This record gives sequence, C-alpha cells and structure tokens, in this order.
Amino acid sequence: KYDIVFASEVIEHVANVPTFVYNLKQVLKPDGHGHLFITTINRTIKSYLLAIVAAERLLGIVPNNTHHWNDFLTPEEVIKMLKQKNFEGNTNSVDVDILNTSGLIYNPVNNRWTLHPNDLDVNYFIHARSKPRSET
Repeated sequence: KYDIVFASEVIEHVANVPTFVYNLKQVLKPDGHGHLFITTINRTIKSYLLAIVAAERLLGIVPNNTHHWNDFLTPEEVIKMLKQKNFEGNTNSVDVDILNTSGLIYNPVNNRWTLHPNDLDVNYFIHARSKPRSET
C-alpha cells in the first residue's frame, strides 16, 4: 500500500478506465493515510482546440494522434468512478474522499503549469484520500 499514488496524464490513454481507477484506489494506504492524485484532460470543445488542434497539430508540443477527444474524461466522470463502492461485484473497494479539484493551466511560452481553481476546461487534477476508518 502507498502513501501517495500519482496518475498524471495517463487515464485518458487507458483502455479500461473503471478498472484502472479501482486499482488506483486499492493500492492506497487505508484510514486516511493514502492520497491519490489524478491529472487529465477534460472533454470540452476548449480542450479539443488546445490539446489536440493547437498542441498536436499546430505547435507540435505533443506528437500527432497522442490524444483522442472521446477518451478525455470530465471531472464528474472521474469523481463518480472514485466514489463507486461496488465494482464488478466486489464490495471491498477502498472508499475515498474528494479533497480538491482544480484546473491546471499550461503556458507554452514559459513552459510552466499553474493551478487555477475555477478553470477545469482543459487540464485538471483531482486529489482524493482514503477515508479514515471513523468515516467508513
């Protein structure tokens, strides 16, 4: 079991996302000691224009065909999977609390990422923690 699990910009490339999210939760230390961070790209028109058209096709920051818009997940979809208690008949799923959801803004001019709590339109992160025993 791990104190911190960080899945950065990978979930949109996974074939079976619900199983991936379930497995991320299962390796967290229990009782509030395990933290999970997921960063990914939202499925919006803005993300299509910036992450695919601009970053891949126009600027070449990312290789062409790295991303597929239909594979992007909304924050609501990821949170729903994180909160799912019964997964494929398994009721032993680790319960998590969602502690934070925030946008990530990339500036290609200075090659920096910054947090933006209100702009989840393109990149975003979710911070979840295994539930303390008293809350399960």
